[in-house]
Amino acid sequence: MKRNSGIFLFNRGKFLLVHSTNKNSLAWSIPKGSVKGSLTAEQVVVKKLEQVANIDRKMYGPITLLGEERNPIGNTSFLGHVATIRDPLMKLDLSCNYIVDDSASKKSFPAIDEYMWVTKEEGARFLPPYFSKLIEKL
Repeated sequence: MKRNSGIFLFNRGKFLLVHSTNKNSLAWSIPKGSVKGSLTAEQVVVKKLEQVANIDRKMYGPITLLGEERNPIGNTSFLGHVATIRDPLMKLDLSCNYIVDDSASKKSFPAIDEYMWVTKEEGARFLPPYFSKLIEKL
């Protein structure tokens, strides 16, 4: 079974959503990635925050595992984590350092093109249904 790991990163009572480039305008998610190789689920979320949002590990507090939920589409499970920005007044320069190469168009572009901070209620509307049990734990 494929395992993914993501993080609900909070700042001022809201958590970060990212939008993947070249996806449907409604395709928002939390920063996440596949757990593979020697990386732990926690190492995956640290790496993804650096890659897709330019957020260094020193900028947020301890990472807590919320739980694991199964995605009913496909054979995958999702490990949800939570952390909070250490200084809520810190100016965050959200930018994507992860570049995707599109062989069809022969172009390269950032994997993430938009960012949004949302409340738990707003997040429940943007995220897939299997995230709901994790959101309830926030």
